Amino acid sequence: LGGADYQRALWAFAAVSLAVLGAGLVAHAALLRGEPRGRARAQLVVLFILCALNVKLMMNTINGQEAGLWGGFLLMSLCALLSPGAGWRGLGMAAAGLLWTRPDSPVQIALLGLGAFVFAEGPRGALAIRILKAAVLCAVLYLPWFAWATLYYGSPVPHTIIAKINMFGGVPGALPKLQAFARILPEAVARGFEPIYSEAGGWPSWVGWFGTAAGAFCSLYWILPGGDRIGRIASLTYLGSAAYLACVGVSGLMFPWYFVPCCITGAVVLSRVIGGALGGAGRGPARAAAVSALCALSLALGYQMAFSLLQLRLRQDLVEDGTRRSVGLWLHDHMRPSDTVYLEPIGYIGYYSQAHILDYPGLVAPSVVSARRQSHQGFYGCIDILKPDWVVARPGDLPEFAKRPDLHAHYAYAASFDAGVRTDAYRNLPGSGFLEADSHLIILRRLPEGRSPPA
Repeated sequence: LGGADYQRALWAFAAVSLAVLGAGLVAHAALLRGEPRGRARAQLVVLFILCALNVKLMMNTINGQEAGLWGGFLLMSLCALLSPGAGWRGLGMAAAGLLWTRPDSPVQIALLGLGAFVFAEGPRGALAIRILKAAVLCAVLYLPWFAWATLYYGSPVPHTIIAKINMFGGVPGALPKLQAFARILPEAVARGFEPIYSEAGGWPSWVGWFGTAAGAFCSLYWILPGGDRIGRIASLTYLGSAAYLACVGVSGLMFPWYFVPCCITGAVVLSRVIGGALGGAGRGPARAAAVSALCALSLALGYQMAFSLLQLRLRQDLVEDGTRRSVGLWLHDHMRPSDTVYLEPIGYIGYYSQAHILDYPGLVAPSVVSARRQSHQGFYGCIDILKPDWVVARPGDLPEFAKRPDLHAHYAYAASFDAGVRTDAYRNLPGSGFLEADSHLIILRRLPEGRSPPA
């Protein structure tokens, strides 16, 4: 689509993602068709506001991630599952869309099905038959990927998942794992309503309290008695998705784009509560509280959106273009076509260097996965096995590098790219911690055999 201009391809993908997300909102409007018109309209307005101001959802919809597709198909699945008189075909197609989008989307599919059974309004036997028929259709629609990936790659499981298994070592022992899960779960619950890279630090403390309060409400709403089946199923899905991410956090990292299900289901829960009060009859305390809650949510999310956009714009200029792109171009000009480059941040450096990339933990390099299994010593354990011609390291990696004479004897400093002086000027900006990550990268070059590194 874009030819040599990747921006055209990126915008085409963003347009498709936004269209699918928009289709999901239309599906949610269809789900509310049986409710009073005023209440349904109020819920849709609140849902749209909360989705539009959620920086995790919107930024990862337009930046090349799959957030828009994930969120859109999730809303379609909720509609197909709960619409009065809905058949099994729509549910099967929506679930297949989720599977084609994310390999871990069965978590949300299972949670939606569980919620439908727990909060069933009719015979559960008929519901089970409808879900079973939908599952068969979903399997048929997913079969092309399953068959092709198995024939071509040897496995339907994406290699990126295989490469990520135990990449951070994890927590040994069942009890420590359980303790780590209990410690991480509140963070996972909160991050559905936090800025895009809140984990990097630099945000006011109230942002964390806001995320905790909003996330806790959305996680526990399903416990409250009442007839709000849609909201309770969305709430149960929020809690289950956060718990799944906490499990991921025990042995890895919870990246911002993992939280799309929480962003979507959290918006649905709050739209049910706030929109329901706004669209109801009367102008009592409940309506005043709903107006206040919507204003508070909009201001908090709008604040996060505004400073996240500024943060991402600065990071693009200072880090992505200033450091990572510069490293890639430098390698392109100084390396031989047959050289290999070992690093962790693949994207910009790999794209602009056009090099043979050996990445840790091996997302694009199965040889690194094999080396990890041999060494069991993390990032530096693979270098001695792979013997790459170039290594791109972070300053925090160098003390460990210096402790290993077997590596230190074969590599020497080649170049350094540091945007730290420029990022220091924005230290007081909310979310400034994200600007510091990868602002300084160092290039090491493998020495010819028999040559000693300079002092």
